[in-house]
Amino acid sequence: MSEELPAYCLVKCNICEYYFGKHKNSKISCPRCRTGNKNLDIVDRTENAEELHRLVSINNLPSQLRKEFEQKNIDKLEQNTNFDLKNMLPNILVESVNEEGFVTVQSLNGKLRARRIKFDALKLAHNAEFEGLLMRVSEGKWRLIG
Repeated sequence: MSEELPAYCLVKCNICEYYFGKHKNSKISCPRCRTGNKNLDIVDRTENAEELHRLVSINNLPSQLRKEFEQKNIDKLEQNTNFDLKNMLPNILVESVNEEGFVTVQSLNGKLRARRIKFDALKLAHNAEFEGLLMRVSEGKWRLIG
């Protein structure tokens, strides 16, 4: 069995040096100079349209700015990750209350994904329970306190 290729391609035009993104099933031509396939290279592939957007933006920066930009983003991400999660936790818990009035692993997972936070929902629920923000009703199900 063959593996399916990711849905999006990062493409470089060898004529005008412009990077752009395309869906794997679409016809490819440079949007800047209209060059066809023979002068284009697929540089990278991704499943995520947001990741494709990021790749296009970064690759179209001049190389001297690209390194500086990437380093600043790494530094900013490291500084903000823990702080942001602590500050957002109460809102995430409130938003995770389902129609029955409970916080579940599934509802919490959905809110974390919606906010693009990569954190284990069960671990987050256990920490919130330990801190007194949630009260366990049953396995995988909590009631929000306050």
